[in-house]
Amino acid sequence: MSCKDAFTFGIEEEYFLVRLSSGALVGDPPPGMLERCKSELGKQFASEYQRSQIEVATKVCETTADARADLARLRSAIAAIANEHGLAPMAASTHPFTPWNTQRHTDKQRYRAIADDLKGLGKRMVVGGMHVHVGIEDREQRIGVMNDIRAFLPLLLALSTSSPFWQGENTGLKSYRTAINDTTPRSGIPERFDEHTKLMFDLTALAFRADVTRVFSMIMSRELSTRTFAHIGVPEQHHAVSHHRNDPDLIAKKAKIDVHQAQMLAYLLEKLQEVQDGDGTLLDHSLVMFGGGMGDGNLHRHADLPCLMAGKLGGAFKPGRHVRTPADTPMSNLLLTVLDAAGVPIEKLGDSTGRLPLNLS
Repeated sequence: MSCKDAFTFGIEEEYFLVRLSSGALVGDPPPGMLERCKSELGKQFASEYQRSQIEVATKVCETTADARADLARLRSAIAAIANEHGLAPMAASTHPFTPWNTQRHTDKQRYRAIADDLKGLGKRMVVGGMHVHVGIEDREQRIGVMNDIRAFLPLLLALSTSSPFWQGENTGLKSYRTAINDTTPRSGIPERFDEHTKLMFDLTALAFRADVTRVFSMIMSRELSTRTFAHIGVPEQHHAVSHHRNDPDLIAKKAKIDVHQAQMLAYLLEKLQEVQDGDGTLLDHSLVMFGGGMGDGNLHRHADLPCLMAGKLGGAFKPGRHVRTPADTPMSNLLLTVLDAAGVPIEKLGDSTGRLPLNLS
């Protein structure tokens, strides 16, 4: 395995503690049991949010054989210690019949904060899971793997489901755990476009600040988008509105969407401007390009493309100007010019025909 392909991984498993006599969740495990587990397994053992739950974590592994051996050792140790107290570990995403309102959270500062934050929703979080953490040395490959694996996430969820039962009933779902998690305010994708966009821009600004990445891209609205913007007074689908047929009402609604998206851009720019970075700000040392692939969505016209450039790219780019280019100038000419300014010159990009005479700095 090459250095570029090298990766390590570790596995965390959460267990419910159930009574051997009935299979019911134990409300509060014996303190001696938890102390014994901690003494024997050290940092590889921890109490979980609910008192009836515990967690084990493997060491950092390089092969599946290493992980299998370590998990077998951890499972055997937990099972043996629990058995001495008339208990057993149970690996499942929900307990099939014990009522959630009989459970209490572990008395730790972190869990007290969660309980106080989530209130009644937190009490229902009697759920477990297994987590596989993968460490990839090469940062570019790390991003590539995350992008590639997204297509397999529904399959992985389907293969890993283990919670059809809740409160003694068959819910009709293979993963009721997912339904429980979805009720918490910090789970899933925000419903509103602006909240989701701000979250993504927060992550972007943080990644730039921590130098986790120096390049990002985000599609604000894909082709044939069915997204609606009822919260700004546009309940119609974006794509349908873009084909306005010169209807003044639809044109006004399209303008509302454009302004709304520009406001989201302003949010990102303000975020970058707030962060001091050397002799300037993150925005001074970055270049943000905002635009679209059509000059007129109604006619599918790919000319006169509006494009806004913000930031100075460390002094390599001069903002505060309005520049018009000759008709039929490829957008790739601008991208080629930006690459020059970023210190990554190449001969040609797509249908480019040359650089733009922008006198960048």
